[in-house]
Amino acid sequence: MIESEGIQRGIERYEAARCIWRPVVFDPTSATDLAAIEALAQSAAVTFVHDSIMSQLMELQETRLPSLKLCDEELAGRVHAHLDGTSASEHGRWVFYPWSGRLVHVLPEDEYRELRTSRNRNKITAGEQDALRRLKIGIVGLSVGQATAVTMAIVGCSTSSGLTWSPGVRSCTV
Repeated sequence: MIESEGIQRGIERYEAARCIWRPVVFDPTSATDLAAIEALAQSAAVTFVHDSIMSQLMELQETRLPSLKLCDEELAGRVHAHLDGTSASEHGRWVFYPWSGRLVHVLPEDEYRELRTSRNRNKITAGEQDALRRLKIGIVGLSVGQATAVTMAIVGCSTSSGLTWSPGVRSCTV
């Protein structure tokens, strides 16, 4: 009986450790998630809270109108219109990174992708960008493969990638 309890505790520790590398995403418009964000922010698990949603929204507006040089007041007005009565604190998602203890406020996925890939504009078309995002890509190797995977993630290629390494060739879906 004692041995099986030890095994169970070992399995639970393994399951907990297995998930520590996965970020946890919260929706601030959900009452349950909002309560979880508030509790998490007050806990010892969070070592740093980074809330730059307003500067992200301002940068998003700048990328949508790159030919205009808008002053801060004009950008703030465009951000206010973009939020359309929604509080900035309810816009986007909160992401907790358990391995670093950081709680970060980011744009919603579609706006985040638009801002992140705005640097690709005039390099590839929006259709080509969407096609790249839908691909499932396999990457082999830890040195060059890792650099390739990071670069592809930064430019918005593929929402699902697989990494493979030796010996015994194991694979992991990212």
